Amino acid sequence: FRWRRMRALDQHWLAQPRFLGGAPTAYERLKLQLVGRPEVVILEVMHEPVDEPAVRALQAQLGLEPGRYVVMCPGGGGDFGHAVDATRVFSAAAERIAASQPRPVVLVLAGAAPDPSPAAPPGPGVRRIDLLPNGQLIGLLRDASVVAVNGGSLLLQCMTQGLPTVAAPIAG
Repeated sequence: FRWRRMRALDQHWLAQPRFLGGAPTAYERLKLQLVGRPEVVILEVMHEPVDEPAVRALQAQLGLEPGRYVVMCPGGGGDFGHAVDATRVFSAAAERIAASQPRPVVLVLAGAAPDPSPAAPPGPGVRRIDLLPNGQLIGLLRDASVVAVNGGSLLLQCMTQGLPTVAAPIAG
């Protein structure tokens, strides 16, 4: 909320629930009234606490070093009627990424997706996981070098972790 920055921004995102202090202070609200911008968007994101032992066990099982792998996760998916099957798009992208660079790619496919099975088993460099509890998923994402997720709540959860994230909205 610096004066100079406020005039240059359209939106200021707060990715924290209001009850944890995710709202402008009285002084910040006064500055917002005087400048007339930016719009404050409170993202009120919550997730389960990271299950550190389970995350470390999963990383060991998959042969992953923190900070040295990529995660692709289309989220819960669902049938949106008008859109392509995100599970297949993310699966194909994981294969291309794994073939183009040395870091392992973890493809996390939620069981709620309309077709959780890609057409073929994953190729070399791709580690496929069908479903993870949220506390394990957040830890796996947190330790990745980069993640690609859907544009829903998982994107907001990644933002709270400060992750380099690519988002692909799969719903309307």
